[in-house]
Amino acid sequence: MGRQWFVDLVETFGLNFVISLSETDYKKEFSEQKAHYQQTLRRIRKGKTVEVALLIEGRSLRFLGTKNDNAEKPDDELVLLLTNLEIDKKRVIGIYGLR
Repeated sequence: MGRQWFVDLVETFGLNFVISLSETDYKKEFSEQKAHYQQTLRRIRKGKTVEVALLIEGRSLRFLGTKNDNAEKPDDELVLLLTNLEIDKKRVIGIYGLR
């Protein structure tokens, strides 16, 4: 789905969301905001649950990451999420797990 379409959808309907990301999604936004992307991924791989506040297209969003201990493939080693929910990070990860 395109970014602009998603932004329009969220604005029009006031949706709350939790979306999964690949390791390359929003990497540019991290760099632009002086967040250390590779360092963040290393912390997640070590088993930390990490949260980083990002400003994307004028919106305050949260990047959340945790290690997937049940990964069947190496590509599934990390769970990386983007959300606009303002609840505890463990609850956000739990909500994502319900999908």
